[in-house]
Amino acid sequence: MPSASHKINSVMTFISRKFPPQLQWSLAIVFLIAAILPVFVYTMHIRRPWFGILSKDKHQWSTASTMKFTEYWLRESPAKLKFGLIENPRSVEMPTLQSRVPYQSYPPGTIIGVYIFCRVLHRDPTAALVMSYNLANHLAVTIVLALTVLFFFYFRRENIFLSFLFALLPAAVYLLLPGPLYYHQNVFFSDAAIILPFALILFLELCRDNCRSPKARMVIDVLLTLVFIGGILTDWFILCVAGCLFVKRWVTGEMRGVSLRQTVGRIFLFWLPFFTVIAVFILQLYVLGILGKVKERVGEHTGLFKAKGEFNFTIFFKEKFWPEHIVDYFGHYGPAIIQGMFAALLILLAALLFCRMTRRRVPDAVRQIAGLGSLALFPCYLYTYALKGHAAIHGFTAMKFAIPVCLMLFVLLPYLFFFVLPSELWGRRPHPLTLWVLFLICAALTFVYLKKEHPRYAKMFPAPFPLFETLGKFFRENTLYQDMVFSPDGMIGFNPPQYLAYTGKRMYEFHKIWHIYYMTREIHEPFDIDIMIIDPASVDAELAVFLKQAYVMRQLGPMRLYKIHGQ
Repeated sequence: MPSASHKINSVMTFISRKFPPQLQWSLAIVFLIAAILPVFVYTMHIRRPWFGILSKDKHQWSTASTMKFTEYWLRESPAKLKFGLIENPRSVEMPTLQSRVPYQSYPPGTIIGVYIFCRVLHRDPTAALVMSYNLANHLAVTIVLALTVLFFFYFRRENIFLSFLFALLPAAVYLLLPGPLYYHQNVFFSDAAIILPFALILFLELCRDNCRSPKARMVIDVLLTLVFIGGILTDWFILCVAGCLFVKRWVTGEMRGVSLRQTVGRIFLFWLPFFTVIAVFILQLYVLGILGKVKERVGEHTGLFKAKGEFNFTIFFKEKFWPEHIVDYFGHYGPAIIQGMFAALLILLAALLFCRMTRRRVPDAVRQIAGLGSLALFPCYLYTYALKGHAAIHGFTAMKFAIPVCLMLFVLLPYLFFFVLPSELWGRRPHPLTLWVLFLICAALTFVYLKKEHPRYAKMFPAPFPLFETLGKFFRENTLYQDMVFSPDGMIGFNPPQYLAYTGKRMYEFHKIWHIYYMTREIHEPFDIDIMIIDPASVDAELAVFLKQAYVMRQLGPMRLYKIHGQ
């Protein structure tokens, strides 16, 4: 009776005769995407109760910021806004870009894709549209992660069907883990937008390391440069990725030339895209008149220094990042998982250093896993500890760690320690069933992990707040550029930006009529004063007399908007 391994070999021989290898792997890519899509549709279904309406909580101000920044680009054109991210809408009380408060933390790369998305679809940047774009990012990152594993096994010349199965594991984790389920729908700004470039860099670098064709390698280099430019326009995290990639290429000898001049030239070409983008961004900040404010923001995010009166958020780092943000994203064992991976990579790199010093041969698979794992995990640590203030107060900083967790924990580290290293120690190719057994172990690990963590997804989503949309529609139907809105019941500032993203109009709080005259004293063009009354009890005798000057009153339930000609 034929053994199981003999049957498997017979089936694979039959397939190889019927389909050429390149066609087989092309079909594997098609089937991989086809297998991912139904699971992604399932994730869209379970997230639908929270789709399209923002909440007050859990960093959904990020999506609101994306909405309002993109809207101003669509209404006024990016060039008119000097390609800046502007906090306040165009309104009579804010006639200049400086008075509208340009945002100084990042270049505008985050909203470029959303802006193009809106232009192509001829749609406004609503919460539903931004969330749709974020969902598309979730799908794209998942596919890139799966392709990274598939191509890794392709370069290792492993069984194609097993390679396909292994590639499904990181895809399943990234689709079903509560963190990506929440943040890749409801929270979109730079930290979410940078995940796709990060995943693409890992994939392209893997392909580059295994590419022997000079022309193909040149194409990959061009693609990497474009992705890096898009990344540095989006989030400073990409500098950490570039730094780790530079170290990797220096260690492998790529950055070192035969002469000092050639070495300097290679280093210059590597960093040129980053320095160029940063120089343009600094020039943009100067033109917008906010270059002097950058020091305050850097101090806030890093904790290295702070302006007088500013709070140092880094004091929260130890109690917030690992025990709260990482646990929230990856579950109770999240910190142990990530720190264990970090320790495993350090041991692996120490072993490689020892082999190099003693001139021992290092298998290609070991070298590639060490390189890919280091490029995936170390930038996350570097960014987190360089910007401790940012990481302490923003739960979405944990998103970056999902990429190394999906790639390393569920596929590459088990493959290294239980398949590659034993085969190298034994000096012979292991039994064909060994890799099948390893897959079953990895699949069981993935299943157990997701069975425990996936049901938490609903707890990640705060309740939607429909008043944003209701109030926003009322404001947009009843206010124009020349209106300046006041209320005794509260204010709509530019941060947190949820209300402003919907209303497209600021609302200023006042308690005495002279406050209104004081705040409008420097307006030098015709304007209207709009008084929003949310609670009728807030109308005192003085305000009641003032409201009688209104030439029109609009009402939404108990809320009333009185419009008065400015003096």
